[in-house]
Amino acid sequence: MKLRRFSIVLSLIAVCTLALFAAGGCDAGPVESHPPPGVGGATGALKVHGFEEILRSNPSSANATNTFSLTLNVRNLSGKARSFTLPTAQAYEFSSFSPGGREAWRWSKGMFFTQAVNEMKFEPGDSKVFKVAWTAPGVTQGRYEVEGYFIGLPDVRPRIAVKVTP
Repeated sequence: MKLRRFSIVLSLIAVCTLALFAAGGCDAGPVESHPPPGVGGATGALKVHGFEEILRSNPSSANATNTFSLTLNVRNLSGKARSFTLPTAQAYEFSSFSPGGREAWRWSKGMFFTQAVNEMKFEPGDSKVFKVAWTAPGVTQGRYEVEGYFIGLPDVRPRIAVKVTP
């Protein structure tokens, strides 16, 4: 319940901020649209080290044969260009965790990535958007925590709650 209230508060802050930018108060750069609070999606955000990571799921509740569309938006708020050295071609990760805290799904499981150092640059205000789909066959019903993060900022891991229904 606390996580849902936190998500709603963050959504309201985001809406107010977007309204300020739309009124010409600041140059916000590209912005991903968010579903209004309570309309089918779950949203969570973290701001650390001059970056904001927004994680969304649409829908926030689905049965095991439907798909959760997961989006991670990483944005440079620092006002300075920043580069990240990534150890492989993998730039992001998504995972879900069961009600008991066990990992139920990992986007990259079974994938292979080029084993070459890559650099990803963010200019001031730049956003990078990463999208994946999670279909949950074989997953028991219940509340799951979904986490998404940019590999360049491995300690910044926004989480949201989704529900797998019968």
